[in-house]
Amino acid sequence: MKQSRNGKSLKTALLKLILMLLLMSIEWVMTLSFGTMMVLC
Repeated sequence: MKQSRNGKSLKTALLKLILMLLLMSIEWVMTLSFGTMMVLC
């Protein structure tokens, strides 16, 4: 019973981490694309 609860919390933590990483990567891509556009124009 205790183990399953721990596994669930671990899964949610991993999901949150993945979501945070995705958001960060999207932000990086946005800033990089904007920077390249500014340089090209």
